[in-house]
Amino acid sequence: MRRRCILDRSHPLTLLIWYISMITITVIILDPIITLSSLIMGTIHIILVNGKPTPSFALRCVLFASAAALLNPLFSHHGVTVLFFLRGLPITLEALLFGAEMSAAACAALMWCASLSIFMTSDKITMLFGSVMPRLAVLLSLTLRFIPLIREKHRNILIAQRGLRSDSEEKRSIKFYAAVYSALVSQILEDSIEMSDSMRSRGIRLKGRSFYSDFRLRSCDVVMISLSIVMMSMIVFLRANGAADFSFYPTVSPVRFTGGSCVLYLAFIVIGIMCYF
Repeated sequence: MRRRCILDRSHPLTLLIWYISMITITVIILDPIITLSSLIMGTIHIILVNGKPTPSFALRCVLFASAAALLNPLFSHHGVTVLFFLRGLPITLEALLFGAEMSAAACAALMWCASLSIFMTSDKITMLFGSVMPRLAVLLSLTLRFIPLIREKHRNILIAQRGLRSDSEEKRSIKFYAAVYSALVSQILEDSIEMSDSMRSRGIRLKGRSFYSDFRLRSCDVVMISLSIVMMSMIVFLRANGAADFSFYPTVSPVRFTGGSCVLYLAFIVIGIMCYF
């Protein structure tokens, strides 16, 4: 059972501003403190919302992070600390650490995107973009709806095909998986045609079509939006003035806990902990 938090009760505009703040700071500011804080807060948030992550999800995250960290030194040879030479090309410590930093930031961003897919439902997307960009709103809401449906259809077709075939060797053959994906594509195309006819019959292309919304801005939404904007503005201002200025090339610079850097880190943590209430 999914645990409820303030994001369940938040206005769609609040969710949009908050997730943009978290994901943007995590991806743009490549600082070890920011990345580590985002990774820890994102992991705790996913565990509190969805419960203990499955071993497969954790394994995929570890494999992705390890692959990104190890592949970067193969393509980037900047840095002064040479670990060894591979076919005449230097493998540097700075490139390895930069790859680890980027992979950790990507994993943190993926966690926040997974949280976004949980709380930003199709009706909230329609409320946000329905009156301004109705076609984009419909496209986004249908995409979010079709992804879990495709996964469920794939699982059902796979179970049905395995029930029809008793030979284990045949289950692992290319013919078996071709039949599974052929049936999946057929069902997807059929559902798309039915959805298109349904939306056309409901007047999706009519001009002046209005959208009903039951969402209202409350006091907690105003507080959350205000805090997100103020903290985000503070982070942009401090970063533009040299706070949290961390570099990997040509040498790895030390983490400097100056006054501006500490305020920047604290502002980012304030944005992140708002999702726990």
